[in-house]
This record gives sequence, structure tokens and C-alpha cells, in this order.
Amino acid sequence: MHAMINDNAVRSSNCYDYNKCATTRSEYNDRLTTLLSRNEELEVELQNEQRLNQRYQIKTNVQNILIEELITSHSPTIDDNDSDDRNKDNNLLLIKNAKRVAALSMEIEEMKQQQQQQQQRGNDNEHESPGPLNLNLNHDDNDKGVDDDDEDDTTRSLSSDDESNDELLLLLEKERADYFEKKNESLQRSVDTFKCKNSERELRHAISFRTMRNQIESLEVQLKRNSSLPLQLQEIQEEQEARRNQFEVENIKLKLQLTHYRRHDETININETKLLQQQQ
Repeated sequence: MHAMINDNAVRSSNCYDYNKCATTRSEYNDRLTTLLSRNEELEVELQNEQRLNQRYQIKTNVQNILIEELITSHSPTIDDNDSDDRNKDNNLLLIKNAKRVAALSMEIEEMKQQQQQQQQRGNDNEHESPGPLNLNLNHDDNDKGVDDDDEDDTTRSLSSDDESNDELLLLLEKERADYFEKKNESLQRSVDTFKCKNSERELRHAISFRTMRNQIESLEVQLKRNSSLPLQLQEIQEEQEARRNQFEVENIKLKLQLTHYRRHDETININETKLLQQQQ
């Protein structure tokens, strides 16, 4: 585009230099007419390039805004495969709707620009003043009728553009409502899945807490048993000591009785021997 403008500037400068060399008034008027027509062509090309640039800027801006909003709204991912598939389908559908909304908004902006240009042209035609030079451009007297027809055409086009703008606005509102409805549905599904997972998590925590409590109670019982073992061992040792003492006392008693019985037997034997000796 810059190269085209530079080429056109070079051409215009060359034409201007050539006009300086013009000798007659007719040649000067011809060259000036060509310069004016060339200038108008360059202005039209520049306006077309600006419109295209604005069109693509509007389209890219709207698409980027809608896609960023979609990405931020669907950033929390869900672990389930079915919900992932649903989210992917919803994202594709929403991106498709975003592209459609961007195209519609771009058309609206183009229509607004066309209306502004038509109004500007009408104002320029109304306030147009004759130039300082009287050029022989062969204007006809039928220009007024043509201008009236152009004004009628512009009014018709403006009314049709207003109707099309209303239709596009209705379509945009419908697309926006559908977008937010689907967004609310996806958020509701996300909330439902989060609630379900939260209830499952609470149930698992309750079960694990109960098992931990049972383990703690069993450990406390075992600790009590382990703490009572030394006392039981001491009691057993004392009981064994008492039994041993009792056995020793009984053993001594039995030994005394045995010695007593032996002495008694000895006395009996002695007496028997004495009696036998006396009898002899």
C-alpha cells in the first residue's frame, strides 16, 4: 500500500513537472483534469484500503474478545470423560457462534461506515463550491436530475440499511442470549458434578475417620494391657514366692514327723529286743 502511494506520488510529481512545461491553457486544463481524476482514484483506493483494514481489525478484535471470554469461562476442566466431551462440543459450538457474531458485527460496522460515507458525500455535494479555475469539463444541465435520483437512492438505501441493522441487532441479541444460556447450562453441570464429587469425598473422609478411630481405640486397649503386664508379673512372682515358702514349711514339718516316727520305731525295736532277752 505504501509502495502504491509512493508510485502515485511520483507519477503526480512527474505530471506536475510536465504541467509546468505546458504552453497553452488547454494543455494546462487537460493536465489538471488528469491530476484531479488521478487524485480521486488514489483517494478511493486509500478509502478502500482503510475500510479493509478496519474490517479485519473489527473482526479480529471481536473474535479475540469472544474467544478469550470462552476460554476463561471454560477454564475449570472436569475429570470425567463424558463431561470432557460435552465441554469440547460446547466450546466448538460457542467458538462457531463467536465467529458468526463477529461476522455480523463486522457487517454492522461496514454498514455504519457506508452510511457515514453516504452522509458525508451528501453534505459535500450540498456545500460544494466552484473552484478558482474555470475548467472546460463539459457539464450538462441534467446533473440536477441525476443528483435528485442519487438522493432518492441514498434515502432508500439508508432505510434498507436501517432495517437490515435492526435484523442484525436482533440476530446478535439472539446469539448473545443463546451463548449465555449455554454458558449457564455448562456452569450448572459443573456445579452439579462438583457437588457430587464433594459428597463422595465427604463420605470417603467419614469412612477413613471411622477406621482411624477404631485403630486408636484398639491401640489404647493394647497400651492398657501392656501397662498392666508388670503388675501381673509382680503378683505372679509374689504368689510363687509364697507357695515356695509354704512348700518349705511343709517339707520341714514332714521331716520332723519322719524323724519322730523313726525314733518311735527305734524305741519299739529296743523294747522288743529287751523283752526277748528277758524271756530267754
